[in-house]
Amino acid sequence: MAERRTQLLEAAVRVIAQDDVRGLRVEKLTAEAGVSTALIYYHFKDRAGILRAALEHVNDCARSYTEPSAGDPRAPLSHR
Repeated sequence: MAERRTQLLEAAVRVIAQDDVRGLRVEKLTAEAGVSTALIYYHFKDRAGILRAALEHVNDCARSYTEPSAGDPRAPLSHR
């Protein structure tokens, strides 16, 4: 379930990158993610919930890139 949510968040981030925050529509997200509208609403209550979660996802990814790591600093980038 967490993996599906992550896939939906990444699709939402792509839609936001293409169409801006105001362009985020559930219909566009379902097309980008290849899922039903019901699945979107199962994971997120509404459009505001999608937006909030997508921005938190971007923030978490950015934080992981900037935190010092014990190993190779390129490691977080190589898994994407």
